[in-house]
Amino acid sequence: MALFPLLGALLLSQNMAPVPSDGDPPKTVQILSMDLSAGNYGERRFAGRELRRAARVSSRRLERAAPDSLEALEARKTLGELSRYALPACMTQLTEPATALFCAQILGELGEPSALPTVQAALDSPDTPRRARRALRQTQVTLQEKP
Repeated sequence: MALFPLLGALLLSQNMAPVPSDGDPPKTVQILSMDLSAGNYGERRFAGRELRRAARVSSRRLERAAPDSLEALEARKTLGELSRYALPACMTQLTEPATALFCAQILGELGEPSALPTVQAALDSPDTPRRARRALRQTQVTLQEKP
């Protein structure tokens, strides 16, 4: 009988998000999306990296998990939050040097076809950083393949 509480505690500990070492709680998708267009250069890059990581992890979890599992439900929830908050922020940040690469990769992971005109406009813009152009071309191909 002592095995079940121990097993429950182990399962709960696996689902908890790691807390940063300085004691601050992890930032939400909504806060990171706001940081993407505000703050200093370092904060924008941090927000871009974290949002890209969340998009990649969630899309991979959704691909690998059983359709009705809790893991798939959480992945869909995170992708929905990213579509709601990060998508509009990323569409405005495609020509910014600090965030263009991350935003192009986030748009590719989300696969939102409504972002295609913005991606094409960013590719045509001379202000788009060179290192983001490859990611934008990959995103463009991904979005064109979506029905």
